[in-house]
Amino acid sequence: MYVFHGSFCIFIIQTTKTYTMEVVDIVKEQIEASHRKVVGLSKGVDFDNWYTIPDGLGTNVAWQLGHLIISKPFQLVIAPIERTKEIYDVIPFGEYLKRYGIGTLPTDKKEGSPSPKELLDHFDKIHHYSLRRLDDFDSTTLHFPTVVPHPIAKTRYECLMWSFQHEIWHCGQLSMLRRVFGKPLTF
Repeated sequence: MYVFHGSFCIFIIQTTKTYTMEVVDIVKEQIEASHRKVVGLSKGVDFDNWYTIPDGLGTNVAWQLGHLIISKPFQLVIAPIERTKEIYDVIPFGEYLKRYGIGTLPTDKKEGSPSPKELLDHFDKIHHYSLRRLDDFDSTTLHFPTVVPHPIAKTRYECLMWSFQHEIWHCGQLSMLRRVFGKPLTF
């Protein structure tokens, strides 16, 4: 059972033990777990298939990972903390927005697109950057509106919670792609 009080979440285990964690720490823990899952599912597909768009799916591994590369800093930094140009120093953020933002379509063209290794490298870089920036988050502002409008979340708390939920949602799509390419289901 979970009990939320301000910026703290108390986990009640049985009836005798309680653990208190900051919401930001819970988000970091969940983001670490979802990050590992995305990387594992992505690496489980042969790099030669990353730009293949299977019939009826309308997506590919490259687009899924590219989309998560731009959404992670949006969910964890831009919307809940601040607009920042610093992200452009970490990855080619502007290029990725054009390729992988909301409303874009996956391409099956490898030429001129980031390689699977580049995508994995940028996913790790933006992951570590976003977690570092979460150290700056003021948990007393969890109930405040997002700094930048967000399509799902209205408050900073909702934005942080959506961050790992969004990654796990895309894990479902990556799992589907793995199955199409003959890879076993993994948990």
